[in-house]
Amino acid sequence: MNTRDVNDTQSRQRRRRWWVAFGLGLLIELVLVVLAAVLPRESWLFAKVFNFIQYSHYPFFRFLSIFGPESLGGQILVTLLAWVVMGLIWACVLVGGRALLTFVVERLGLSNH
Repeated sequence: MNTRDVNDTQSRQRRRRWWVAFGLGLLIELVLVVLAAVLPRESWLFAKVFNFIQYSHYPFFRFLSIFGPESLGGQILVTLLAWVVMGLIWACVLVGGRALLTFVVERLGLSNH
């Protein structure tokens, strides 16, 4: 096995990790929306989910309050775009968090089991 085969294998694994993280990011966003829609408005969990959504999506809310489209089609398109962008942000958080955790585990000499 030469260096190029190893690099190709690592590249494929890295790409697969990013796609999995992106899928998980989209799923996290979907779960947040479902929780906000399903939970009773008086529950403490709804308040926590709603506050988290407001804080984590504040740049989108601010941008849309200033430059938001007027048509329903435009609003749907912007919502889907925001969903994809937040999925990418979650992917960065998940991949970066995994890399940081791996670094800390190796640095502390903990077992890989």
